Amino acid sequence: MNRATTLGTQVLIAGLLGAFYFTPHYMVKTIREAAARKDTATLAKHVDFPSVRAGLKASFREKLAPAGEKTSEVNPIAALGSAFVMALLDPLVDAVVTPEGLSLMMQGETPSVGPGGAKGEPATTSPAAEVDTHMDYESWDRFAWRTKKQGAGGEPVVLVLRRESFVFWKLSEIRLPL
Repeated sequence: MNRATTLGTQVLIAGLLGAFYFTPHYMVKTIREAAARKDTATLAKHVDFPSVRAGLKASFREKLAPAGEKTSEVNPIAALGSAFVMALLDPLVDAVVTPEGLSLMMQGETPSVGPGGAKGEPATTSPAAEVDTHMDYESWDRFAWRTKKQGAGGEPVVLVLRRESFVFWKLSEIRLPL
């Protein structure tokens, strides 16, 4: 092999590794911009809404399950309250996991729910300088994007992207601070 071929191969490998590493960062930027524009077509392409909704519903069910279900004793009042909450859970999660709700979560806020779905101020009232963002790999095919308002206590909202192919990622999970 001559020197030019070796150098070309090294540049190609470095480019592929760079694309492999930085594509989730680019995908985060794309999703953030689409959410700010409320571009539902782009969000539908980059967000696995059924997976996000199912994950949130499972997380809420686990947190809201009566303590007696984990043991053998079940309080009838707690079971009735739990059944009532579980009946409201599906429509609530469906109302929050929308382009507007995602836009709020990307700003480090937890969306509130009203009659028309997720409510909150648009991105113009919350500049990016006021949001702490931290991104890192959880594994080779999972990338976590954590957002939290600056100065806000507690846990951040975590948006998890999963690798679909070598360079394509999809938002597939949201972990809200409960």
